[in-house]
Amino acid sequence: MPHFSRSIPLVALLVLAGLPSPLRAAASIPATSALIRIEGRTEVDAAGVVWMGFPAVTLHVAFSGDRLEMQAIGTAADASFDVGVDGAPPSRVRVPEGASRTVLWQGAPGAHQAEVVRRTEAWMGLVGVVSLASSGGFGTAPALPERRLLFISDSFTCGASTEARDGVPMEAKTLRQNARLSYGWMLSRLMGAQCHIVGCGGRGLLRDWQGMRSARFAGEYYQSALPDDAASHWDPRRYVPDGIGVCIGTNDFDEGIPDQTEFVRAYVALVNQLRHDAPLAQIFLIDSPILRDPPGGVPKHTVLHAYLEQVVLRVSDPRVRLAPIQTYPIIPGDGHPNGASHRSVVAELEPQFRAALGWR
Repeated sequence: MPHFSRSIPLVALLVLAGLPSPLRAAASIPATSALIRIEGRTEVDAAGVVWMGFPAVTLHVAFSGDRLEMQAIGTAADASFDVGVDGAPPSRVRVPEGASRTVLWQGAPGAHQAEVVRRTEAWMGLVGVVSLASSGGFGTAPALPERRLLFISDSFTCGASTEARDGVPMEAKTLRQNARLSYGWMLSRLMGAQCHIVGCGGRGLLRDWQGMRSARFAGEYYQSALPDDAASHWDPRRYVPDGIGVCIGTNDFDEGIPDQTEFVRAYVALVNQLRHDAPLAQIFLIDSPILRDPPGGVPKHTVLHAYLEQVVLRVSDPRVRLAPIQTYPIIPGDGHPNGASHRSVVAELEPQFRAALGWR
């Protein structure tokens, strides 16, 4: 992932100031405006730029006119959003590298509500939102749901390959990934809850998919607003979830079975941190949807499940429980299940979440 530099915004803001805007008589508001409801982890820098790296961060906007535009700074060329207006099917919008003014939507004039959802992960580029502009002005976006869910995981929960299509040649990862179609996002919407996804593709609890230990892993990026910036500390009081789904371990097992003592100890430490930050939350330890027990091979799915059972025993808290799910087929040449599998995971998890949370 590109290194996050706090010197970027000051330079880029000067560039943005010189960019022509296609809007006529545009009304503009800063990204920090109280008129915008932000769902997901962000960090505001000294220049007032709202930075986002984790997937599924969402801007909820009420505006009028026939056009909505975003001034932003991208650290790479691959970050993209799903923009849905007035309940219509969303359109994918890419934010280019550097300073830009990006048209999010054009259509019939009138009063509108938009949902701008970050599709992609941090390694595809951070995005710093400077301001929004419309041709008619802004109102206050509707309040966010009181119910809150949090998901901590890897690329599966981030929505990798949710838009991969059977029988179609493999597209770029940036086109296949859509956090809005991930099981966590869909489950949250189904249950009338906000959704925060705190995940990094290729990483686990102790090591990455290559067996390396040099990155920031779940216990570390959980504490950050931007996953690879240790200085971007996230204050857990900003979002106290009712339910937390942890689906971690797939990448730890990719290069073989990790040491049980070390893995369980690290997982218990993460769960204890979650209990400290959200003492009343129901915590669900979700099986890997990717690990499997091949005939004659290493039974990775069974071993991970046994490790999770040990975590539950060690924590000994009635609010911490296993959330078993199936193993799903992976897309050849990709390594992830498809969007249909995410919908099946929703069907598996919904009754478990509702029963524990008491949500009807």
